[in-house]
Amino acid sequence: MRLRGFVKEFGEKYFTTDGKILFCKLCEVKVTAEKRFTVQQHCNTAKHKSCVNKEFAAESRQRLLFEKSHSSSSILGSACEFSKDLCKMMVKSNIPLHKVEAASFRKFLEKYTTQPIPTESTLRKNYLASCCEDTINKIGNSVGKNKIWVSIDETSDANGRLVANVVVGTLKHEEPGEIFLLACQVLERVNNSPIAVVFDHAMNLLWPDKVERENVLLFVSDAALYMIKAAKALQLLCPKMIHVTRLAHALHRVAEEVRGSYPEVDKLIANGKRIFIKSPFECRSLKKRPQHYPFPHRPL
Repeated sequence: MRLRGFVKEFGEKYFTTDGKILFCKLCEVKVTAEKRFTVQQHCNTAKHKSCVNKEFAAESRQRLLFEKSHSSSSILGSACEFSKDLCKMMVKSNIPLHKVEAASFRKFLEKYTTQPIPTESTLRKNYLASCCEDTINKIGNSVGKNKIWVSIDETSDANGRLVANVVVGTLKHEEPGEIFLLACQVLERVNNSPIAVVFDHAMNLLWPDKVERENVLLFVSDAALYMIKAAKALQLLCPKMIHVTRLAHALHRVAEEVRGSYPEVDKLIANGKRIFIKSPFECRSLKKRPQHYPFPHRPL
């Protein structure tokens, strides 16, 4: 009882006992413990005080290292979150990522955010894919198990590459559904096979666990023959899907047929466009006219 009392009084960090002897863990020696003052004398020795100071210094260094590590990880986490938010903001705002290299842009962000500004390559390599994944997950959560329509059309980008764009929208009974641009994919050639592959890839993006083919009810495209052929093949995978061609393309074909039937009128309109629209001199002359004379209607 007496020895356990000494351990509790002078510190369990420094002393221990087995019930028969009192042992100093710092000095690694047996301490005479018949009376209290003998234990006190050991604590006042130079060796014991030196060991206590070393132990305190080691604990201080360990605590400081832990605090620095925790602080560094917090700062790093904050910087990563800022970089990801910056990348997401620039993509959503249609700001090219290379703009982050502009000196004025970097100075502005550094001044008002006090955050380290990442380079374009850092944003592109480390955060762009994550932002894309977050957006795909957001679209998937919004669509869920709803019935959808799908539209695919191809266009050419600034470099002349053929790009297929996939747009999906939810079908709801009492209100308009949401519409999303789900995927953009570069095509080597435009025919029914690549379009079918793009469609299937988009559905796997939307439902990564299991494609809900029964929920695809409508496929909207232009009236190109390869689109019609692709739609017939896709209807085997999505049995409830109906293929609809856009009315605008049908009206355009009617207008082209009418235009071909009246070549003189077509020539007249073309000459009018050449004189009043494609001539800079005539455009400047029209702008100098009296204000009460309106501009002529723009020919179609």
